Amino acid sequence: MGYPFDQGPGGGGATILKPVGTLFRVNRANGARRTLDVRIENLAFTRMSTFINTDNANVTLDNVAIYGFVCQRSSDLLIGHGLGGSLTIKDSLIFDNLVNNGQQDLVINNDLTIINSAFSNNSNRAIRVASDRLVSMTDSTSKNVIIRDSYFDGLDSGALEFKNASVEISNSVYDGRDATPTRAIKVIDGDLTLTNSTWYYTSKTINNIGQIFQGTHIELAGSAQLIARNNLLLSTNSATNTIPLVYPANWDDTGVFARAVNDNNYLSRINGDDSALNLSPLHCVNASFNRNCFVPNALSTPLVDQGNTADALYGDGAPISKDLLGELRAQGASVDIGAYEKHETLYAHADHYQTNEGVNLIVSTANGVLSQ
Repeated sequence: MGYPFDQGPGGGGATILKPVGTLFRVNRANGARRTLDVRIENLAFTRMSTFINTDNANVTLDNVAIYGFVCQRSSDLLIGHGLGGSLTIKDSLIFDNLVNNGQQDLVINNDLTIINSAFSNNSNRAIRVASDRLVSMTDSTSKNVIIRDSYFDGLDSGALEFKNASVEISNSVYDGRDATPTRAIKVIDGDLTLTNSTWYYTSKTINNIGQIFQGTHIELAGSAQLIARNNLLLSTNSATNTIPLVYPANWDDTGVFARAVNDNNYLSRINGDDSALNLSPLHCVNASFNRNCFVPNALSTPLVDQGNTADALYGDGAPISKDLLGELRAQGASVDIGAYEKHETLYAHADHYQTNEGVNLIVSTANGVLSQ
């Protein structure tokens, strides 16, 4: 597992390109009259206005860094992808980019796959503009979205908005502590399958903002339904949160939403107290790509071993065998709730050892009791 600037095994040691304006225009308006395949890998890009604008192309960004972009014109997008094809982002970093007021970083109306990638500090020129999106889908064509083993932070409002899409989000973190209290994700007329993920978002005290936004963490609109297993949905201050984290509040009523699933999740309660989690993410250093703020510890009893290992699966049925930090999961009796496992090797175990009088007890990690 390597990111673009890594120099060791698996890392790209990427070449950095610094042109200006729009870097890639691919098959605009389907000029080639066919679907093109485009692969960009092992490169870093900075100081431009638009990275890529494409139609009818299967675009893969592999081991790529995109940072320091400033979208100058109101029509500029960081990544624009329309009219057929697909977009895949894997092992990549997209960070410290600035878009225009109310615009989106990534607009895609086709299949989207994000694997082992990080999005950090991508913001809007007008800070905390409620209409800002990190990812936006605008048309009604059917599409698939897969987000696995990925990390999102440093957001203004930062909503992920999907329309008429089947969405899978697995083993991922959304740290929205800096975001405007609108909603972290909105799904319109498509199901969201959320598994072993951690969502941390600002508390909310009003039911909508400008008659547009509803749920704090997740808004389900139209025919959208939520299938949620082993997730941690946490408010920055649940004591001040006066509406549920998922809208509508009866999202898991299978008499109304037949496909809904609510299994082994922890959600901050209205005017609740999350101190039993023994997590202090607000006091955690929220530097870019700091993915350690939500790791449970020996005292995080509502999370540790409280998930269902049989449900810890990616959308294709493969087991989620490692947490977001690459640690083995499950490490205890069952998988932990959220994107992280409590790392058993970091904590003392309730084991008992005996030795005869005058005989030393060996505790080395090589051949002593700590090797067990």
